[in-house]
Amino acid sequence: MTHTMQYQTEPSGVTELLTSTTAFGSTPAHLAARGGWVDALSFLIDHLGDAALSARDNDGWLPAHGAARGGHSDVLRLIALHTSPKAVLDEQGSGPTVKSVARKYGQKEVGKL
Repeated sequence: MTHTMQYQTEPSGVTELLTSTTAFGSTPAHLAARGGWVDALSFLIDHLGDAALSARDNDGWLPAHGAARGGHSDVLRLIALHTSPKAVLDEQGSGPTVKSVARKYGQKEVGKL
């Protein structure tokens, strides 16, 4: 049995928790994408909007990079629903492209997206 709580207003500190970072600059969205946790990432997007997908960690990686490294095509599809699919795969920023990360880690399925 699953229990859910409905809040009229957001409890104190929730936004801070959802936008917190690790020592490596990873946000909860990075961790969810890297772990392949589609439902968790969807929750973060619902609460933080597309900004959850645009945060870069200390290496310049977006959550999409972590999903590509782990071969989580389902996570990348979710990300693509909220951003440009081309941007998901071809993003050029301060880090490598999502496609190059997928290739480096042997994630052929990601390259087919």
